[in-house]
Amino acid sequence: MSDSAAVVHPPRSGAGFGAAAIFFGIGWMFAVLQFSFFFTVEFYLSSAYTTYLTVTVAWLVGSVLGLAWRKGEDLEVWVLLGGTASYYLGAALLSTFQFQGWLMPVLCLLIVGSGLYAGLFFRARQHVMRAKWLFFWENNGFVTGIVTTFVAFTLIGRDFILVTPAVSALLMAPLILWIGRRYPSPSS
Repeated sequence: MSDSAAVVHPPRSGAGFGAAAIFFGIGWMFAVLQFSFFFTVEFYLSSAYTTYLTVTVAWLVGSVLGLAWRKGEDLEVWVLLGGTASYYLGAALLSTFQFQGWLMPVLCLLIVGSGLYAGLFFRARQHVMRAKWLFFWENNGFVTGIVTTFVAFTLIGRDFILVTPAVSALLMAPLILWIGRRYPSPSS
């Protein structure tokens, strides 16, 4: 192992703990949104193992599409809020049409919409800090969000997954705008 491999490099552009904390929060929000979708689909449609696989694959498709999005930094908050709205539309459809298998393709499209911001986030914020640190903070937030969602859903129940995605998106939206102003994209 070379000496340079052991050196820890700071974030780019002087991005400090504030940016890291926001990226951790965004990862937490992604987990809450994805697992709220998962629990809602499990509750109203199917609890088969394929449900988790379907939700995960649809989310990843949305993430890949978000990564491919070319000029989306100015729409970042709207994509986040639209993805959160997709969750609530899916929850409303599921509670109205319980255990209707024909709903799964519609839900997949809504989950893709929810996953779009995950990819766009990495694309829009890649200039703020090195990719490994961006992923480190977002991923640790995501893992914490998974644990939080499981524990809170167990203790609080459906109220947690009905309220928390909107609250977390509304809390993160102004912070995303702040990050965009503090660290503007070189392409803008």
